[in-house]
This record gives sequence, structure tokens and C-alpha cells, in this order.
Amino acid sequence: MALIEDGGPDTSGPTANITSISALLSTEAGPGTSVYTVAGLGGKNLARNASGNIALIDAGTFPTNDSLDLPRTLLSADVNGISSLISIEQIGTQVEAWAIRADGDFAPAQQLSLEGDDIQGLLGMTAVTLGGETFFVSTTTDAAGPVIWQLDGTSFAQVLQSTPPTDLAPGELSSPAALVIGETAQVLSLSSAGNSVVSFTLSEEGQLTGMQSIDLLEEVELSAPTSLATLDVAGSSYAIVGGSQDEKIAVVALGTDGDMRVTDVIGGDPSTQFAGAAILQTVTLGDRGYIVAGSTEGGLSLLTLLPNGRLLSLSTLDMEAVDAESAFAGLMLTADENGIDIFLVPDNEDAAEDGITRLHLDLGAVGEVIAFGDGAQSAIGTEHNDQIFGGAGNDVLLGGDGDDILIDGEGIDRLTGGDGSDVFVFSLDGVLDTVVDFQLGVDRLDLSSLTQERRVDALEIVSRSNGAEITIGDEVIRVITDDGSSLTAASFDAEDLFDIWHMDAAALVQGPVALAGSKLNDTLTGFGGDDRLMGGGGHDLLIGAGGDDRLDAETLFAEFDALSAQVCRIYWATLGRDPDPVGLHSWIDKLQDGVTGLDVVSGFVNSREFRSVYGDSTDEAFITLLYSNVLGRAPDPGGFETWTERLAGGMAREEAVLRFSESLEFKNSTADDVVAFSWSGLRAAAANDVFRLYQATLGRAPDEAGFLTWTERFADGMTSADAIDRFVSSAEFVSSYGSTSDNEFITLLYNNVLNRTPDPGGLETWLGRLSDGMARTEAVLRFSDSVEFRARSEPLMKEWLRDLGTDDTLDGGSGSNVLVGGVLSDCFVFRASDEGQHSVLDLEAWDTLEFEGFGYSSANEIRAHLTESEGAVLFEDAGVSVVFHDASLSLLDDGMFVF
Repeated sequence: MALIEDGGPDTSGPTANITSISALLSTEAGPGTSVYTVAGLGGKNLARNASGNIALIDAGTFPTNDSLDLPRTLLSADVNGISSLISIEQIGTQVEAWAIRADGDFAPAQQLSLEGDDIQGLLGMTAVTLGGETFFVSTTTDAAGPVIWQLDGTSFAQVLQSTPPTDLAPGELSSPAALVIGETAQVLSLSSAGNSVVSFTLSEEGQLTGMQSIDLLEEVELSAPTSLATLDVAGSSYAIVGGSQDEKIAVVALGTDGDMRVTDVIGGDPSTQFAGAAILQTVTLGDRGYIVAGSTEGGLSLLTLLPNGRLLSLSTLDMEAVDAESAFAGLMLTADENGIDIFLVPDNEDAAEDGITRLHLDLGAVGEVIAFGDGAQSAIGTEHNDQIFGGAGNDVLLGGDGDDILIDGEGIDRLTGGDGSDVFVFSLDGVLDTVVDFQLGVDRLDLSSLTQERRVDALEIVSRSNGAEITIGDEVIRVITDDGSSLTAASFDAEDLFDIWHMDAAALVQGPVALAGSKLNDTLTGFGGDDRLMGGGGHDLLIGAGGDDRLDAETLFAEFDALSAQVCRIYWATLGRDPDPVGLHSWIDKLQDGVTGLDVVSGFVNSREFRSVYGDSTDEAFITLLYSNVLGRAPDPGGFETWTERLAGGMAREEAVLRFSESLEFKNSTADDVVAFSWSGLRAAAANDVFRLYQATLGRAPDEAGFLTWTERFADGMTSADAIDRFVSSAEFVSSYGSTSDNEFITLLYNNVLNRTPDPGGLETWLGRLSDGMARTEAVLRFSDSVEFRARSEPLMKEWLRDLGTDDTLDGGSGSNVLVGGVLSDCFVFRASDEGQHSVLDLEAWDTLEFEGFGYSSANEIRAHLTESEGAVLFEDAGVSVVFHDASLSLLDDGMFVF
């Protein structure tokens, strides 16, 4: 990997504006990519050509003020619809904007004022666009939490927060960053006092909610974080955090709701050159993310972030080899198909003499990034520099030509680098992996995830006739040389086997995360803890990985689902039955209108149905019935005594019922049951009704968009009668049924709904009903809900939904997992190697079940491991168990199985 001086040093421009540079920025505004620097001393911005010899293009002068010597930061944003450079005074309040003309020159500066609460000092500012609105995010010396602004003309108008953060001290946060993840915006900042990264969710109205933080000192022993950058790799977002005191860099995976989890930590040593990452910059090139970390005292390290959230060191950059100054005040990165450009600002002592230097890092021909999914797969890279990431299966990774990075996944993998200098990266999976064509002194292994030792003599290396076998605990790496020669422990240096120091992967906290997808096709992967994955719209792939996970494939509506669950628990606690649709939506509406849970319970307790369950009972009998009906057990002595004393002391029975129904014990025991009455569950339950309505009224299968829209309307409380009114009013229905006699109308119903001519008795009965005043909509409703039509429509619906293809794929992985597919045809994946325990809450006849690694060759072999009991079907084999709730063996036809 060649590092060459490719421009500069350039010293053009006023000396004062070079010796006091405090920030660099690149932008595409003007005729091409330009590099901008800012200096408080002397009050100028300098614009330079980024692609040529970095010669000076223009200089912009600050308006006169009393604090020109303060350092400044730079921001690129539209100001009144024009691409502009914004200069922000640090620890001050001066903000200026320069519009960038088509030739790259600056228009005259505009002073931008800060309106709103009095701000004494800005520590940093960034911008993010959400819902068509641009918000500016700053940290300040006097505000507790980030300050949000919107630009109105030449004024920054502060967006006042309805619930300001209370757990932060004024001036505690610095280094603001903002990015859009899925359909939400996340605001990040550093708290040196709290040794943490702090995140907020930013709404389209500019409101900050959901403050979360991750304590890096407690989790990974990184104290006083000082540098923060963000990076998107393989559809996932990360924060890269540097800590100068501990000489560590942490990678933090970011969830859509602000959840954060450390995926890797590296530490500095004499070979890394970054000395604590006092300077940290990121850049993307295609699907890859790169980090350059350095110290103000000299030296740079180039790293890449792999698709699994782990860093890999690519090179230590030798500054002296290109005659560049090793001591510098700042740097900036740009990237294109030719590689990465590094712009260096020397420290103030040498700045006037050495100017700004542009270095070019040649990455070679960047190839493809290939990521495997589940199952045994193989892929061949290109002649360029590829990254191939194995999945959860026995994979074959072939790099081809070029300098490739091959990353093994779970399973028995076979890795072939091909020509070029290749890196083979391994992670814990407890099975044998093989490198086929290792070139000693050219290729290297990265075993850093497998052991904290970085000494060759700490490894068990057994020589083989055509290579060597390396054993680390349960991990076995078989290395076969390209020329068939034998290798011994003495053949290897540490650089052949290890990357820079990484924290033990097992020591990283496997905490729970919550990830939510967008309306697009998303791939969401858990992090090994007890994770919650929510797919949203689109055709999603949800992978739980390790831990006890919950996978919900459809969009969740938190408020509706919470109220629906509360109403369900009240029904079960008071009446011992499921809510009817009308009752469910009626009580949900009342709760949304402000009726309390106690008011709802009172309505139930005073009903005749409640009295039929609980009768005219004594307090003791009433409490005993509550324990039995709600918690499904006899009262414990202490609990029985407490509750009877409360009733004797004047507590109303309504309040006792509410407390039982909202108890943690009852919530936990009914957590799976309430899914059927969630927004997603109600939509899925309406699928049959919607399909039959289309067939009964329009004589055809629904279109997918119409089908989904009507399931939403049913979930929102529309009744079948209301829906039929809408259908029979449609032009399509009127064209078939409109001007018909009663005889013709009934005959058409028989033809379109039941696919037969009416029998004489049936025709006479229906004609009599219409003659007696029955509405035609009622006749349609009864036909669509008839036993005969239900039986006829079920296979048609199953075929139609399966023909639409797989909507979502749910792979729980190992652990104890809950899987909810929702409406449309979903695929549930079970692998023998995971030994997972799964609960599928909403299996439908059109779903598919994929059994991987069990060795099945027929549906009958799968059926041999299925049993039916108490309204559920149980699968058990090879350490894997699956409970399909509310299912019967007859539901599982052969077309459902994939093996």
C-alpha cells in the first residue's frame, strides 16, 4: 500500500492564516472538490483546489469583531438555498457564512446571529436533514444537552425543547455528530466527565427524546473520550471514539432508537503510530469504511471497519518516507476511485514554512464487498481487492486476484486468497476452518479475535507436510501453503498471525439492543444479547444471532399495542375471555380519550358477565378467585393476607382487579397472548376476511396494495359490515351487480362466491329474505362468511399469498427466541447448528419453514419430529425445539417445508 506525496506543501496565502489553522473541510461546492481551512488569527478562510496542487483559490475575510483569535470550526450547509461554508467560533458566539460561487470563490461573508436562549460559547456544530428540514446541532459551554437550531434567513432560531435533559451538566457535552439511521435521526456527543457517548433521537419537529448513554470507562476501560466520528458500513451505522488518555479506539454500533453497543476496541502500541487517536477521521469508499487515526506528535494508522463491526489495521503510514512533517495540528480525508487523499496541517511552529500537504494513499483497485447469509454458500472475488464475509454456514470463500480480505463466519469454512497479499480474519465459532493457499511473508492471518496473546510461542502450532495447524482453545485453523511446503512455529512472526491489540471479544458487553427497520427492505442482525428486532415495511431479513431474542417482522405501533394489551388483560382478569373486536376498539378509543384504567375496570366489574364469574363473594373468596383467574395459581399466604387487608381497609374491588391485571407477573405470563391483539396481529387476523371480501364482491383475488390497506382498516376497527358497504359501493361491484333483479343478484352470488349455480331450495330461501327486507350488503356478508365459502377460499388464498413470494425471513439463531411474522407469507429459519429454542406465535398456512442442517430429504422426515398437544405443534430434533402456537398438524402441509 503506497503512500506518496501528491501535492504541496503549499504556503500561499497570508502567513497568519496558515500558522493558526484550526479546522479543515472539503466539499463538492464550486467547480469541483475544494479544501477549506479556517484560522481565527487574522480572520480568514482559505479555499484550495483539492485535486491539483492544492493552490490557493480564494480567501474569505471575517467581518470585524472583538474575538478573531479564537479557533474556529467549519461546516458545509445550504444557507438560503445556496451552498455555503459556515465558520463557527469555538467558545464564542460568532458565526459567519460564505456562499460559494460557481468558480469556487467566496461571496462576501454574512454574519449569522443566534436567536433564543442566551448562549455564551459554542463548542461545536453539525447539521442533519430529516423530513426535508435541516437542523443544526450544537454543544455549548452553558447548555445541559445539545442545542437545536434552524436557519431562518441570517438567524439561527433555537428550537426550544419540551423536555430538556436533566441528567447532564452545563457544558458537559462536546464533539456533536448527527446522522440518519433508517427513518430516524440520531444526535451523538461525547461526555468526558461521564466517560461516555450520549445519544438522542431527533424528531422531524426538532425535539430531542430518548437520551441514552454508554459508559466506555465501565464497559471497555476507555476514559475521557476526546474524538468522535461516524461511519456507515454494510447498511449499519457506527460511532468511532478515540480516547487519548488510554490510547484506545472503540467502535460503537448504533441502533435506530439510540441503542449503542461496543463491537470492538483496539489499543495503541509502538507500531500503531496513533498514540491515543487525538486526531480521528473517517471516510467511505464504495461499500467500505476507512479510519485514519493519528497523534499530534506524529504518525498515522490506516484501519478499515469490517462488516461485523470489527477494525482491521491496514497500514502504519510512514511520514518520513514522503518527507512530510510528522508533527501536525490536524488532518482531513477525501476519497475517490483512485484512493484516499490526506490533507495535513502542520503544527503552528512549522506552518509558515511547510504549509499544507496533500498525501495520496493508493488502495489499489477496490473490488466488491460480498456478504454471505445463512446456509452453505460460495463466492469468487474479482481481480481487484475484495472483501468476502462468510455467514452462518459451511462456506467457501475464494478471493481471486488482488489484495483481498476474507472473513470467516460461523461454520466450517474454506478460505482461498488467490494471488495478491491477502488477510484471513477469524472469529470464535469452535470449528475447523481452512486456509488453502497461504503465502508466508505475503499473506497474513488475523487471530486477534481468538486470543489476547500476541506471541507466537503462546499458540499451539503443529507442523503438517503441506502447512500447519493452529489450535486456540476450541478453534482450529488449518493452514495449507500455496507451494505445499511445511510450516512450523518458527516459520511465523507475530505480524503474520495478529492484528494490532484488540480487546477480548468475549469481554465486550453482549447487552440487548433494539433495532427497527424502515419501509424499505432491511437486514437487521442482533448483537448476541437479548435483542429486539422490528422489521417495519419491506421484505426484511431478521437475524437474532445469540441471546434470547424477539423478532417482529412487521411495523409496530407502540401506543396502540400497549393500550390493546391493557384492555386484553382486563378482559382476561374480569371476564376470563378474549375481547370481541368491537369491545376491544371501543375501550382502546376511550383510553386514548383520557379514560383511566380504573374507569375501564369499573365498567367491567359492574357488568352482569363479571358477576356471573365472581358472583356475590366474600373478600377472601374474591381474592382467591383473582389469583386463580388472573395468575393461574392459588394465593401465597403473604399475598392473600395483604390483599384481604387492603379490601377490609376500604380498597375498592375495581382497584384490586386493575392492580392484578397490570401486575408484572400477569404481564409476563400474557406477553405472547397479547400479540394476537396488537396492530400487527389484528392485521394478520383480518387477512382471511379481506381475501373473501374481494372474492365475494369483486369475483377476484385482491391486489397486494389493496389487500394490505384493507387489513390495516380492519386492524383499526372497521367491521366486516362496514367494509362490505364500501365494496358494494365501488364502481367495480356496481358494474357486475348493480342493475340486477333479486334472482339475478343471488345467482351471481352463488356463481362468484360459491362457484356453482344455486340449488332450488337455497335460491328460494334467499329470495324470500330479500323480499322481506334484507339488504343486499347483508346477503353478501353472509355468503362471504359461510362455511362453504370459507372452505373454498382457503386453498385459493394460500396459493395467492405464496405466489406473492416471501415477505419477511426470521432467523432466531441460538438461544430462546420469540418469532412473529405478521401478515403475508413469511419464512422461519431453523438451523441444527444453533440448537435454538423457538416460539412461533402466528404461524399461517401460507408461511414456510426452513430446516437447515438436519439432513432431511422429505416432508415425512420432518413430520416424524412433529407432535400436537394443547393447541400447539411441537418440533424437536438435534437439540432444536420449536413451538408453533395456536396451530395443528393439519395446518402444516408439505408445501410449507423447505429442507
